Order: sequence, then structure tokens, then C-alpha cells
Amino acid sequence: MNKTRDIDYLFITNSLSGGGAERAINIAVNEIANKGIKVGLIAINSGPQDLFAPKVPTFEINRAWQGGPLSLLTAYIRTYIVICRIRPKRIILNCDLPEFLGAFIFGPWMTTVVEHVPKPWSDRLRLGQLIRKVLKARKVEWVKVSDHLQPWLSGTDVATHIPNAISENGNLGATKHKTGQNIERLVFVGRLTKAQKQPHWMLDIAELSRKELVFFGDGLYRKELELDSAKRGLRVSFEGFVPNPWNLIKPNDLLIVPSAWEGDGLVVVEALSRNIPVILNKVSDLTRFELSDKHYCSGVKEFVERINQFEKDLPGLIAGSEYSERLISSRNPEIVATKWIEYLTKVK
Repeated sequence: MNKTRDIDYLFITNSLSGGGAERAINIAVNEIANKGIKVGLIAINSGPQDLFAPKVPTFEINRAWQGGPLSLLTAYIRTYIVICRIRPKRIILNCDLPEFLGAFIFGPWMTTVVEHVPKPWSDRLRLGQLIRKVLKARKVEWVKVSDHLQPWLSGTDVATHIPNAISENGNLGATKHKTGQNIERLVFVGRLTKAQKQPHWMLDIAELSRKELVFFGDGLYRKELELDSAKRGLRVSFEGFVPNPWNLIKPNDLLIVPSAWEGDGLVVVEALSRNIPVILNKVSDLTRFELSDKHYCSGVKEFVERINQFEKDLPGLIAGSEYSERLISSRNPEIVATKWIEYLTKVK
């Protein structure tokens, strides 16, 4: 196939859509290709196209999400075949599933792993420990999306910092959110994973504040959240994966980020770029954004108190342009692509 020719750098990602890590890579590879670098993309899991679809040669493995061991083995073989046909100079593993498969893909190419969060493999700790031992033994290279990250069990302090890109078409310079006066709905945006994102906090907060709640995102924890919310009789809607949740945010919505930890915090960056009112969990991965104290809460009780405090003053929870401009500047796609190119083409 023609599209397997002349690909020097091959990014491997979970799927074409699904979260900030996938979208950021889509945007980055498009901009890298625009600068004349020959890149390609492998998407392992099947799924819909993202709002920002890759425009580079793309190979879909089409593994079913949550498929069993046989589907994983099939995906490994298909991925290996694609890589062997292309024979790139380097493969770049983006997130846990590509990291798992890539740990056992051997060839003349160099391997890079992208670290997105401070606690990867949190749901499969022992498997993660095994994979990281293999990667350590293979002496792979590391890229981290935030300067506060240190690749877990990597055996090295050396990691190149390349932030995630956000698109000018979708976020930078986007139409600013119109905010109403009163808080009517609470909003969660992101994957429904219990340990990291803590979406179960949202049910407690909604119940105690007596607010309607909407989830934009999907994940393994969704069913349990649906059952719990129904049992409590809460006003909760689960919208699943939405390519652009920001267009569905209403004037009287308040975004809450209850995460126990974050990597680059793209949900926060994108919300601030649109002037969406937000309050965040008071953990170091989120306080590094250096917003004012009113935007941080410790625990469910304080989130409810903050909601009550700004019940009729929702605009008071808009961070302001000085924060968004500072966060956005380093994530400009052109700047991110330049950093990737400098890394990929460096002389060994």
C-alpha cells in the first residue's frame, strides 16, 4: 500500500478519539506533517472519528474496546505487521495500551513512550510494573507532556518535555462562553475512571447541592455511576463520548474537576481558554495552574460550600484571560510540532 512508504516516525495511540491524549496526538501529527516531516498513526481500538481527525497515513487495527485476550493478541499481531511493513525510524507509544503492545515489539526502530499522568497503570498496577520493567530493560526514551511529571518506574530522570497541543480551530481563539448569573447544572468532562478522575464525588456534590448533573465522557465506571445515581434519585444525565462537549455547555453550567491527579490537565486548559466557570480539586497537579483560591476545594463538603457561595454569582468563578493566555501559549500546535520535530530529528 502506498501509504506505508516513506513514514519515518510512527505514533501509536489507543484510538482515533476518546480523550485528551488521543486528540492531542491527532493535532500534533497533523502539524508535524504540515512542516514536511513524514509521520503516520496507528489506532489500536475501534471508535468514532475525533473532532480533529488525523490527516496523515492512518492504520486502524479495529480492536473492540474491552475485548478479551484473543482480541489483544490479534491487535498485537496486526500492529507488529504494520510496523514491520513501514519500518520507521522510531515508534512513539501514546498511553497504556500502545505501551503494553509496544513493550514486546522488537525491531531496528527506536522507541519512545509518552508519559501523560503521574500514576499510569493505576487500575492494573502489577501489569504496569511488569511493562515498565520491560521498557526499562529495553532503554526506551521518554517524553512527558507536563514538566511536573517524572516517568514512573522508568529507571531514568531523562525525559523530554513536550506539552499537548490544543487546536486553534477548536480552542485557541474560540468563541468565548456566555455565562449566566445563577448555577443550575454541574458538569463533568473526561473519562469515567474511579481512582484518577473521581467522578463518584460528583454524585455526592450534586446530591448535597441539589443540582442537576451531566457527565460528558465514558469509561469502565459508567455503569456503577448510573446505578448509584438512579438509586439516589438524582437528576443526572450521561451523554457518553462527545467530540466537542464545550459546545454543549449551557450558560448556567459550572464545570467541576474532582480528579485525584492529572497529567497535563487538558480539560482545565480547554475550559479556561473558553472562559468557562470552573472549580478544581485542591491537589498539586491542579494547583500548579495557579488560579485564585476560590477555584480550589478540598473534599466534597468544600465543593458544596463553594457552589452555595457562588449560587447567584456564577461569573465570579471565571478565571480570567490572564490565566488562559498563559496556559494556551505553550500549547499552540505550531510550537508543539516544532518541539516534536526537534526531538525526532535530533542527532544521536
